[in-house]
Amino acid sequence: MYTRYSLIVRELHEDFAEIVNQKFPRNTELNNLNLSERALNRIGTGEIVLVEEKIPGDSKLFRPKKTVHTSEKYGEFSIEYRSYNGLVAFKAQKKYEEDDSRWKTQHFNHGVFDFYFDASRRYKELYGGDATHYNVFRDLYEYATYEQCLSVYNGEEINHLDLDSDQSDALTVLSWLFFEQELNYGSLPFQQYSNFTIKNQFRPRDMIMGFLSMMYLDKKIFDAYPHWNFNRTSPTFGAEGFPRLENRYRVFFENLNGSLDIRPSLFCNETINSHFSLLSQTTGPNPNITQ
Repeated sequence: MYTRYSLIVRELHEDFAEIVNQKFPRNTELNNLNLSERALNRIGTGEIVLVEEKIPGDSKLFRPKKTVHTSEKYGEFSIEYRSYNGLVAFKAQKKYEEDDSRWKTQHFNHGVFDFYFDASRRYKELYGGDATHYNVFRDLYEYATYEQCLSVYNGEEINHLDLDSDQSDALTVLSWLFFEQELNYGSLPFQQYSNFTIKNQFRPRDMIMGFLSMMYLDKKIFDAYPHWNFNRTSPTFGAEGFPRLENRYRVFFENLNGSLDIRPSLFCNETINSHFSLLSQTTGPNPNITQ
């Protein structure tokens, strides 16, 4: 499944990264963008919707949006490709500006493959907010089983015919959350730092699965977990970080360590690794970072 998702993002990057990472005058039309024939065909067939966002300076951004799931209750779930105009790159830019060390250049390519997952009205109607980690966890606990989450974690394709609509929606969102973690966090030059890397016998998605294991296997411990960001939308590892996390919490992550031959990380696949590394190199550094 994650290999299939990587092809979706790879083709979005190949076809649209050049325009996604530029600012255009507000009077720019589709025929002024010099898109490839494949990109134009994808727009023409309706596979891709080109979203326009007005920004200051009489300019606008273009973002390709692709439907990846149709919810029986809430409509189309989609990914909007943002590359260097996404949240990961924004955070990397902030870290670059605050970093006075010689290592600050490590942030140049972070977020080059970033996307925004839009779960339509689901989380707004059910939880009064967005598809944050906290709301996704709540949704899974309400509608999905631990075994179903493990199946998605293992990269097995979701059999929607065997699920009700709420299970189908919740597990689809989880699958893209796992994939986004694999894509944007790790130890490759285009990834933000993660405690969960291949060289340490972890998968980046182990960060998410560790919290899910905590929630399903010991809800009392999960509810008492003290480390969340300021608005409680995402869990953290506290000021001292994952290496010094209390063992009663840390064990849920450590239990996932190893077995990369059975449950590989996305970039254990050398072909995928090579493709994305080359795309990152040819795209170049974040144009929003002033060097």
